[in-house]
Amino acid sequence: MICNKFLVFGIALTLAAPAPKDAPKKAAPSPIIGDWVCVDLVAGGRMITPAEMNQVGPMGNEFTADGKHRGRFGAETTEGTFTTDPSKDPAELNCVSAKNGRSAAGIYRVEKDTLTLCFTEGGVVRPTKFESPAGTRIMLMTFRRVVKKE
Repeated sequence: MICNKFLVFGIALTLAAPAPKDAPKKAAPSPIIGDWVCVDLVAGGRMITPAEMNQVGPMGNEFTADGKHRGRFGAETTEGTFTTDPSKDPAELNCVSAKNGRSAAGIYRVEKDTLTLCFTEGGVVRPTKFESPAGTRIMLMTFRRVVKKE
C-alpha cells in the first residue's frame, strides 16, 4: 500500500513537471551587417552634390557580425565597435571609436539593400527623425549594400 502511494506520487510529480523547454532560438543577424557605400549625404539641410562627394572619395561603412565597425571617408578610415537596438522606434545605432573611445549615437533603418543613417555631428545627441534640417549639425546618409562578387 505504501509502495503504491509512492508510485502514484511519483507519477503525479512526473505529470506535473514542466515540459522541457525548447532550445533558445538564435537571434537573426542584424540587417545592418554588411558593407555599404554612401550614395546620398545631407548635412545641415544641404544636399552634398555628387561632384563634392567625388572630391572626398569613396565613403562607406562596414558592419560585421562580431560587432566591429569600419568607416571610410575618402582616404580616412575609422574603426571601432557598434551596437544596435532594433526594438526602439526609430532603431538606434551606437558606434565607439577604437582610436579615441568617442561614441556616436544615431538612428538607422534598413529597407532591402538601402541603409539610412542619421547622426548629429559629434554624435553626442541622438536624432529622433530621419531628417537634416537647415542650420543643424545633423547628417542624413543613404547607403547602398555592396554585393560581394564570388
